[in-house]
Amino acid sequence: CGNKSVEHIHKKIVKRTREPFYLVGGQVLNITVSVGVAEYPEAATSALELINCAEIVMFKGKSMGKNRIQYFDTPILNDFLKNVELDSKLKEAVFDHNFILYYQPQYYAGNQKLRGMEALIRWKDGRVFQIEQLKYKCRASSIPIAEKNGTIIPIGNWVLEQSIRTFSEWRNRYGVPFVLSVNISALQYQKEDFVDLLLNIIRKYDVSPEEI
Repeated sequence: CGNKSVEHIHKKIVKRTREPFYLVGGQVLNITVSVGVAEYPEAATSALELINCAEIVMFKGKSMGKNRIQYFDTPILNDFLKNVELDSKLKEAVFDHNFILYYQPQYYAGNQKLRGMEALIRWKDGRVFQIEQLKYKCRASSIPIAEKNGTIIPIGNWVLEQSIRTFSEWRNRYGVPFVLSVNISALQYQKEDFVDLLLNIIRKYDVSPEEI
């Protein structure tokens, strides 16, 4: 059906679902409706491909807010395919430990004296992999994908272990007081064993908590 017909149906459904549904037992159910639209033959030439394209753009619409209607276009499909590829490569990189840490120095603004360093992880295929989303150097965002597929936890554990080990080695070798800054995903921070994991690593490398 045409765009106007699709929008008309969507508006009618949204209007109806704005009112809550009352279930047996007094529970209240609120529903939102997100719709993806893919048209023949612009998006695809088979029913299954059309459904897949509609589902892809539907999830794109949901990521931008609720009760939305999203129409298929090629950039959305390309972004989806790139994210699928990135998801697969991330899992391979975690399995192969295909990461390297860089340490960015931090200085006191007043006297330019070294305060410490920030551990930043770089994926060996060239992508910068940092918690702060504004610092992404690649079009596809690695952190949200890693959080979605669960790889952010082993990646975060690896960063903690490697960065604190290196920090301990440098502190003992050079005898200079400084601190280490490490970015932590909110998902990892919420894990019940996060504090125990961090304390165990700190004790393992004889580092004071105040230095992290």
